[in-house]
Amino acid sequence: QRFRTNRTSTIKRIEILKESVKKMKSFPNYSSNSIWGLRILVLSLGLALCLPNLHPSAAWADSSQKLYKEARKGFISLRKMSVKRQTRQAWNRCLDRFHRVIENDARGVFTDKCYYFLGRSHHSLYKIYKEQQDFNSAVVYYRKLVSEKPGSRLADDAQYLLATLFYIRDEASAY
Repeated sequence: QRFRTNRTSTIKRIEILKESVKKMKSFPNYSSNSIWGLRILVLSLGLALCLPNLHPSAAWADSSQKLYKEARKGFISLRKMSVKRQTRQAWNRCLDRFHRVIENDARGVFTDKCYYFLGRSHHSLYKIYKEQQDFNSAVVYYRKLVSEKPGSRLADDAQYLLATLFYIRDEASAY
């Protein structure tokens, strides 16, 4: 289905390009040498529009998106497990996946989401193991999200989770 849709839109684009070349022939100063230059220009632009997925950044974006989806899926499945089955090793694999997404995401499209899930992962680890390093890491990632991506829709969630994290540790410090 998707291939058929892309193929149809590509065929339409090529037809539009052919029509524009035909229209160029009707210009008053038409000569065969100048029209060939225009044809090559129009066709090369057309190919650039028809084949956007061949650009390396598109492949990079696809791989970042794929890595993010896998990392998020791992996080969700880990959260669904009972606390007794959630091992530190499994959480560390989850953390590594989100770090890999950040390293792979050149444009920073998934950075806010990764900071959020890194904070959530460390938050969960702190709830289970009560280790200070997990608390500190959760605070770092929540604050990074709020400071580096304040316009993100996850920034206010991070602030709320930061307050709940402090509340878990010490009710007085949450205010």
